[in-house]
Amino acid sequence: MKKQVLNDTHTTASTIFEANPQINVLFDSSLNVVDCNPAALHFMGFETKEKFIAGFFERFTKSLPEIQPDGRVSLPVTQRLVNAGKEGYDRVETEVYIGGKTKNLLVEFVRIPYGSDFAVIAYAYDMTEMRNREKELTKAREAMNVLRQEAEVASKSKSSFLSNMSHEMRTPMNAIIGMTIIGKKADDIAQKNHALIK
Repeated sequence: MKKQVLNDTHTTASTIFEANPQINVLFDSSLNVVDCNPAALHFMGFETKEKFIAGFFERFTKSLPEIQPDGRVSLPVTQRLVNAGKEGYDRVETEVYIGGKTKNLLVEFVRIPYGSDFAVIAYAYDMTEMRNREKELTKAREAMNVLRQEAEVASKSKSSFLSNMSHEMRTPMNAIIGMTIIGKKADDIAQKNHALIK
């Protein structure tokens, strides 16, 4: 009965591993690839698990740039596996060049029991679409900031223009009003003078 439970547990774990939509790769304590799921095959561009197991390290190493976009030096995947083997966990967000495209991956390396020893499972999440959206949002925010600054400059220019125009219009208007008052007073004086003369 106990053996049946263990078989059922193994079958369930294997089914979960295979059905996981995220990229899963299993490494033994000697850092050899032991297994992968279909998502890993698809992402790395391998046709079979046998080809994946044989070619993973070479293909993945070639996909890593020496320097990441944020200036960090890319650590080899073997170093991440050693860290996870010692510490129980390691995590990295990295850029890779796979299948002619630049991809962003978030990879978590977790040490797990494996027979009488341990293994490290790598859970990789393709963050490319999310990072691209973030870049688009950043560009949109920057464009909005430029437009806001331009609107502020235009508003200040309009206020300055209206202030200057108001001043420019008041000066001749005051002169006209002043001349009108003087002219009106001149007419009054002339009428008074004319009345005195009579």
